[in-house]
Amino acid sequence: NYLKKIGLSKNDKFVCIINRDSNYKNFHSQDKKDWSYHDHRNSDINNYRQAAIELEKLGYWVLRMGVAMKGSFNCNSPKIIDYSKSRDRTDLLDLYLFSKCFFALGRDGGIICASYVSNVPCALVNVTNVVESPASNEKNLIIYKRFWHKKLSRYLTLEEIIINNFSNYYKKDDYDKNGIDLHENNNEEIAELAIEMHNRLNNAESYTNFENELQKNFLSIFPKGNYYVKFRSRVGKKYLFRDHQLSKKYEFYKKNK
Repeated sequence: NYLKKIGLSKNDKFVCIINRDSNYKNFHSQDKKDWSYHDHRNSDINNYRQAAIELEKLGYWVLRMGVAMKGSFNCNSPKIIDYSKSRDRTDLLDLYLFSKCFFALGRDGGIICASYVSNVPCALVNVTNVVESPASNEKNLIIYKRFWHKKLSRYLTLEEIIINNFSNYYKKDDYDKNGIDLHENNNEEIAELAIEMHNRLNNAESYTNFENELQKNFLSIFPKGNYYVKFRSRVGKKYLFRDHQLSKKYEFYKKNK
C-alpha cells in the first residue's frame, strides 16, 4: 500500500494537488503537433507552495500529482510529497489517490476528473472558462485566472468577462487577439481557497449574508439556460470579494460594436 509506505496511518487525511504544464502534451502525446495553443491553461506549481504548507499545518499530508511534470515540488516537509517524481507512480495509483483524497486542489480537467467521478470535493484554481467551468458539484469551490486587459491596463471583473464573452475562448491566440493576458492565481489566492475548503469540510465555515449575496449576484450574470442551472459550486469568498471591490472601482468595460 503506497500510502502506508510513505508514512500515512489509517486515520490520516491527504490532499492531492495538480497543476497543468506543457510537458505532458509536448513529450508524451502520440500526436506530435504544436500544443502551444493550450498554454493559457498552464500554471506554476510553486504558486501552490503556501497552500501545501498551510494544509500540512492543519494536519494533512499533501501529494503533488501529475506525470512528467516540470520542476520539483520541495517544501522541506516529510508530509508534502512530490508523488509525480516517485518511482511508485502509476496511472492506476493516480486514479486511486484522486478517488480517496480528502479533497483535490488544482486546475480543472485531466486526471483531477477522477475526483469528480468519485464525488470527492475539489478546490479548482486557475480556471479560464468562467461560463463553462466544471461547477456542477455543490461541494466544489472555484476561482479563476485573472483577466488583464492591455488597453485598459487593469483586470476585468467577472461580469465584464462574461458579458463580453471573453471566457469562451479555447486557444491562447484568441486571448492575444483581444488584448487579454491571463494571470495565474498567486500563492495567497490558492492558499485562501484551500483553507476555505478545509473549513467547509470540517463544518467550520460560515458565510455572511453579504457573501451569500455576492454569490447570488455572480450567478445572476450568467446567460440563462443550461450553464446557469448547472453551476452549483461556490466561488471562493475572498476571490469574489476582490471582484466586488474591482467592480466598484471601475465602470464596466463595454464591448465596441
